[in-house]
Amino acid sequence: MISVVFGLGFNHFNKSEKVTSMSNPDWNCHERATDNRNKLIPTLERSANGNYLCNSWVAVCRKTGKPVYETSNMTLAEGINQNRYEVLTALQWLQRFNASVRG
Repeated sequence: MISVVFGLGFNHFNKSEKVTSMSNPDWNCHERATDNRNKLIPTLERSANGNYLCNSWVAVCRKTGKPVYETSNMTLAEGINQNRYEVLTALQWLQRFNASVRG
């Protein structure tokens, strides 16, 4: 399943469906930057005992700073247009969000 982040809720789509959002027209996962091949997505963090602390990536719109997409599929995360979206692990995004709320 692919999860799309809208505020605090998640909408789920089957992998075979085109992932777009009518409530978020700025996002289109099929739009890829031509120079993405040399950009890396962050590695998922592990705890001291080797377990993953998170197991997904979040795409954050560079214009608005808002999360627009979450996936646990590495191939989809690597294909995100990194010129328009910053790719963070879910843990990195949650840490950034918590810091902004605590301000």
